[in-house]
Amino acid sequence: MIHIVTALRCEAKPLIQHFGLRDEAHHNDFRIYSNHSTRLVISGVGKIAAATATAYLQETSEDQGDGVWLNIGVAGHLSKPMGEVFMAHKLTDAASGHTIYPQLTFKPPCATECLLTTDQPMTRLPPDTMVDMEAFGFYSTAIHFANRERVHCLKIISDNGASLEDSLSAKQVEALVQGAMETITALTIPLEGLVERG
Repeated sequence: MIHIVTALRCEAKPLIQHFGLRDEAHHNDFRIYSNHSTRLVISGVGKIAAATATAYLQETSEDQGDGVWLNIGVAGHLSKPMGEVFMAHKLTDAASGHTIYPQLTFKPPCATECLLTTDQPMTRLPPDTMVDMEAFGFYSTAIHFANRERVHCLKIISDNGASLEDSLSAKQVEALVQGAMETITALTIPLEGLVERG
């Protein structure tokens, strides 16, 4: 089972369509979409929301240990171009300073980058790191359900030093995730291999 956590409906929509996921209408705390091999939850914004939704996805799953976990969404970066896709090789919580290093035991389908999770949107982006508001909450929760080689964050750059003043519409975010779908699909292949290997 592939478990996916997104913050926003517009981030989730291309994934729901691509993987053919259907709404699990009986879940009321969070919106969950699924098929026979993939479940997706929309958490809302922020690391606490992401952590809570990740735990809820596990609580309502029949898979109790063999799955993989992905946080997919948009992030800012001071200098990377919009639409570029990265996996996180280092996660830092801005509030506590705590850092986690995901285990990349396979060749990723894209470049990797550091990722800083903040509690509030930033008006100025720091150098040399992506910035989001969910990944650390997701990751620090998901590693209780799977080993680190099966828990990853994939981010699409949505704003940078040139575009930070401009707010993105839901349609623009949706288009960014749609544009990353080839990379996302390529990522699922080695992750499914990890599950089959046990």
